Amino acid sequence: MNFKIAIVKWIDSTYYRADYVDNDNDIEQIHPRTLISCGFLIYEDSDCIVLAQDQVLNNDPKRVVISIPKVSIIKQEIFTKKLKDF
Repeated sequence: MNFKIAIVKWIDSTYYRADYVDNDNDIEQIHPRTLISCGFLIYEDSDCIVLAQDQVLNNDPKRVVISIPKVSIIKQEIFTKKLKDF
């Protein structure tokens, strides 16, 4: 079975609550962050690329899905990987 895998370097302007769990102070001003995301490529068009962390092999469902706007992408690489014994 072949899978399309994507690695995406992109800019996100958010924070993650886990960064501030033990912080009693106000959350600092949000600044853009450069992120690297990786997953199964499940959709791509001129506006976005959509990755899933998991796929169900015998059905179509995906889970832990992220949509990355194309305007935020610095670089992306997509490749096909065949897993043996599938």
